[in-house]
Amino acid sequence: GPGGVRLHAIADKSPSRIDGKMRELIRLVMAREMDQQFEWTMHEPVAIKEGLHPAIIETIRHSRSLQGTPEPEAVIIQLGREIVRQHRVSSETYARLANYFGKKDLIQISELIGGGMNSFVILYMFDVHLPYDRKPLLPID
Repeated sequence: GPGGVRLHAIADKSPSRIDGKMRELIRLVMAREMDQQFEWTMHEPVAIKEGLHPAIIETIRHSRSLQGTPEPEAVIIQLGREIVRQHRVSSETYARLANYFGKKDLIQISELIGGGMNSFVILYMFDVHLPYDRKPLLPID
């Protein structure tokens, strides 16, 4: 189960590639896939501050093709799309993730996605709206 998978990450002593920019990338990907206006609007400025390129933010915001998007950003975006849209991760996407990230990072990515989903449920359950002074930044149909 999940606990056993987490144990493998503990043994991984490689340096983490999950920095602030990657954390914000994951948050924006999941906010886009879940149409979560609050999370997107609150985290887009943080993502910019952390150094996420505006073109990548626009790719996520408008669910554009990933052609020309550099790794590892492209594979993180693909991962979020697969998890939400297909409820699985393809072998190809997993191989791309594993090629760039170590097991410890893969667990951290999973935890960030899961934590985001937990936040989304709370935001939806309690119908949390943006602060009055925040303009929505995510186009939602």
